[in-house]
Amino acid sequence: MPLDEKIKTQVYDFLEETRVGGSINMWGAGSLVAKEFNLTQEEGKLWLAEWIKSKTVSVPVRGVSSDVGSGDV
Repeated sequence: MPLDEKIKTQVYDFLEETRVGGSINMWGAGSLVAKEFNLTQEEGKLWLAEWIKSKTVSVPVRGVSSDVGSGDV
């Protein structure tokens, strides 16, 4: 199910404000998104997952090749 990109900024801002507020465990925030933006529970969870992905930072680890699994040893 594609997400409505028109509300992306609003949803992300809402989730960030919720995170900063510290009043809930963010894993449960999908329900809040669904309620706030009149979405299904599934859509709320998808938006939460996308927001979490946007917060993930890839940090290189010394001594670990980025080509792991490429077949070259």
